[in-house]
Amino acid sequence: MKNFEVMLEDINPCGGPDRPRKEFLDVSCDDPRVWVEQNARYPITECNLNADGDLVITTGDVMGLAVRYTFSEY
Repeated sequence: MKNFEVMLEDINPCGGPDRPRKEFLDVSCDDPRVWVEQNARYPITECNLNADGDLVITTGDVMGLAVRYTFSEY
């Protein structure tokens, strides 16, 4: 099992992507995508790697609400 620091960014249409509410979690899992599928409020809409090589998974609904999960392995 791998250990990750996960930054959750809760993005709503009123605040916009420039003002997300942030939270940090320590997560142990084999597959971050499966962890998000089991724990997220919304379905996955996008998976990418950022410039640092961290996995970024975005979830969201049709109303513009989104949660972005950035997995940094340690």
